[in-house]
Amino acid sequence: MQPVDFTTLMALCHSLRAAWVPARCETVVQLDTTTLALALRTLNRRGWLTISWHPQAARLHLGDAPPKGQDTFTFSQQLKHQLGGLALGVIDPIAPW
Repeated sequence: MQPVDFTTLMALCHSLRAAWVPARCETVVQLDTTTLALALRTLNRRGWLTISWHPQAARLHLGDAPPKGQDTFTFSQQLKHQLGGLALGVIDPIAPW
């Protein structure tokens, strides 16, 4: 699997910024120990942003809704509490290249 480099990350941030900012975070689901799915809603659509920090398969992309099931991870429960109802207002790199 190809690693996510800076150029890929910047291209992804640009496309997310164009289509998904501003968006409201409706819910957070943790799929496994290294993957989260965030439900985002704009004025005219809803989608799921998948974020994974897996050492060999890190990724950030829009995808389908996660499968229905019991989310038993405490990290996602904390994020639901912290992010629920907040808006995604900007996507920028922390430091320039």
